[in-house]
Amino acid sequence: MDDIDTSQDERQRRILQEYIFHLEDARDKAEELAAVHEKLKESQDLLMAVLGSTTHGISLIRNDTIIWCNTAFASILGWKQEELIGRSPGIICSPGCRESKPFLWGGRVWGIGNATHECDFLHKDGHHVPCLASRRLKDENDPGRGYVLSLTDFTQLKNAETALKTAYEKLEERSRELMQANEQLGREINEHKETERKLNQYQNRLEELVRERTEDLRKANEQLQQEISRRRQQQEALRKLEELESSILGAISHAVIGLKERSIIFANDGVERIFGWKPEDIIGKSTRLLYRTEEEYSHLGGIYEVLEKQRLHGDEIWCRHKDGRDIICRFTASRIGTSLADKHIVVTYEDVTDQKRVENALRESEEKYRNIFENTLEGIFQAASDGRVLSANPAMARLCNVGSADEFIDGVKNLSGLFVNSERVADFNRILRKDGVVQNFETQLRCRDGAVKWVSVNARVVTGKEGQPLYYEGTFRDISERKKLESELLHSQKMQAIGTLAGGIAHDINNILMGIQGYVSLILHSEDASNPNHQRLVSIEELVRSGANLTKQLLGFARGGKYEVRPIDLNEVIGKTSAMFGRTKKELTIRVNLGENIHAVEADRGQIEQALLNLYLNAWQAMPGGGTLYLETQNISLDERTARSRSVESGPYVVVSVRDTGTGMDSKTKERIFEPFFTTKVMGRGTGLGLASVYGIIKNHGGFINVHSEKGHGSTFSIYLPASKKAIIQNNMPAPAIISGTETILVVDDEGAIASVCKELLEVIGYKAIVAGNGREAVEIYRARREEIALVILDMIMPDMGGAETLRLLKEINPNGKVILSSGYSMDGQAEGVLIKGCEAFIQKPFDIHKLSRKIRDVLDQ
Repeated sequence: MDDIDTSQDERQRRILQEYIFHLEDARDKAEELAAVHEKLKESQDLLMAVLGSTTHGISLIRNDTIIWCNTAFASILGWKQEELIGRSPGIICSPGCRESKPFLWGGRVWGIGNATHECDFLHKDGHHVPCLASRRLKDENDPGRGYVLSLTDFTQLKNAETALKTAYEKLEERSRELMQANEQLGREINEHKETERKLNQYQNRLEELVRERTEDLRKANEQLQQEISRRRQQQEALRKLEELESSILGAISHAVIGLKERSIIFANDGVERIFGWKPEDIIGKSTRLLYRTEEEYSHLGGIYEVLEKQRLHGDEIWCRHKDGRDIICRFTASRIGTSLADKHIVVTYEDVTDQKRVENALRESEEKYRNIFENTLEGIFQAASDGRVLSANPAMARLCNVGSADEFIDGVKNLSGLFVNSERVADFNRILRKDGVVQNFETQLRCRDGAVKWVSVNARVVTGKEGQPLYYEGTFRDISERKKLESELLHSQKMQAIGTLAGGIAHDINNILMGIQGYVSLILHSEDASNPNHQRLVSIEELVRSGANLTKQLLGFARGGKYEVRPIDLNEVIGKTSAMFGRTKKELTIRVNLGENIHAVEADRGQIEQALLNLYLNAWQAMPGGGTLYLETQNISLDERTARSRSVESGPYVVVSVRDTGTGMDSKTKERIFEPFFTTKVMGRGTGLGLASVYGIIKNHGGFINVHSEKGHGSTFSIYLPASKKAIIQNNMPAPAIISGTETILVVDDEGAIASVCKELLEVIGYKAIVAGNGREAVEIYRARREEIALVILDMIMPDMGGAETLRLLKEINPNGKVILSSGYSMDGQAEGVLIKGCEAFIQKPFDIHKLSRKIRDVLDQ
């Protein structure tokens, strides 16, 4: 009996020992599960840090309900996280998306499998947000377990579409790896189940043996079963979390790197897209290889200090690609967990190099066009349809004589109000409405200070997408100088045409006067002064001189030439003429301010005196009640630009200013003062040739005239004459009255009366005269009698063969032959050309016997 009891005790002891061994094995398994639980917690912290720092919107949807989303997901659509969690995804879908892609409501998903679609989502405030939506099933074999929906801004996702495709392929590869891991985990779970089955067997056997004595062991066994069940649930949650983490990290286009201190502990596939490194190649290495310089790398150390105070930190920094090129990355750093005790952080990098390049190019372009806008010489404006100025550049303000562009914008209520002529405003608006554009529209603009300028306007209507006019914009270009030059050119052309006519008239009148003067001279020379007709003849001669003076003024206006050009002193001329004029006009006060060391000018002294006396007379007539006449001279140097605008040569000039305190002129009168026969005086008080002759004389001397006058404020005439370096020649020798001779002279003139009277004049003073009625006849006579003829008096203007051609043939016959050129025109450019070709002198018609005798003797005695 004792042997039987001993044998049973021995069996029970062995069974208890086996049970204890299995309990110890279960305890080891429980410790392993505790380690798994700790890994699960670290993974959760990591995942939440990644989800919180990424700019992609990520959500988890199950049974048509958003059960979780990150901050970026809610921010993209204008919601807060707590507002979206628990609600149907239908509230973020636009109507178009509901009809074309019914995958976000009604408990359905996109069909079978994973997908990516472009879709307009609905913002909280109602507007559409274009996104690229990526949906990943948690379990492809069980769609009911829900899916992960990630949103990315459409523009960014377009740029990353190719990269995401690669990421999804790698994600599939990772998924297969996870499936293999799951299978391995399933085998381990089966092993745990087998262990559990054995434990149950042992427990049943042990309960049969020690039921009465194992109450404490039963309770411990129940606790162990609960712990095993809890560990199993945690392990399953860890597996699901790892799947979710893999899906999210694979879908993110940015580089995501986990760091401990500065060592890389994990990296996603985005690292290869951004930096060119495979994730497995950089894990365990320092982040120095990702940065351009040591300075940028050291910047990473400061992140830990920032993250001690805040959970997230973002910045832009220069990094370096594996291939050596520099890139700009926008990074976001976040701590893993609630503190930095373990130095774990996660950093996401986004390559913004192209974006920065575009931004820099845009900024440079904006700066370039801003410089053009600010510094161009043309006025640029934008105006509303009602005429309000929206914007203007500084040149526009300067054009209108306003201090600044802002002052111009504030001061101009309606752009059309700047136009002087309201009819031109109507034309401008009509063309703009009809064509939508106005080009080279010329009009006058009134500035703020009252000044009027000519401008050329170009404008266009700017329209919206639907074709509706938004505003109009354009440019104003100041063309006042061009208009002034055009006006001067037209005036010059008009004066030239009138001058040509006046010169022709003067020539014909001089020919007539020549005949009268010649016969009067003959009669006076032959008659005694006691003859009753003598005084009548003297009166006729005076009338001829008056007529000749009148034609001189016509020829002066016509720029018909200079008679006797030599260097003269303008100070001397002004002194003598002003003194003579002052003696006859006692009611005037003449103040003379002559400059020192005034340059000489090459001029016909008689014509300059005539021009000055005409200006004195004009000033006197402008001061009927008396006044002051100011005369000044000074040396100046004319620059190229001013000379070109006046069609003269640049260089030193002498300026003579004649200023009066008279009634002045309005602008219309000032425009016509140099026209011949134009006068503002009453009938009989003026011929209208005074200022016209001044204009012609000064032009003929290579100068020009400036006129400044305002109604009621007098007038100033400024004469500009080119200076000469030649010395002034003084000639005060009186000439004898009549000088006779005995030589043979050939007179060539197509006017029979003039030829006859010249022949008689020559014969009276002792010469033998031969007459030719035209150039051809003169050449024939000269060829036959060249040895006999000592001098030829040649008319310049003749039909068939003119004076120049006749002279050429005469010089061919006798290169040393002497010729005096005679014309009803003054010595203009044509006459000067003939003189250069071989004439010894020039005599102006009409001439009397005294002038003729002196001129002939001067030439023959050379």
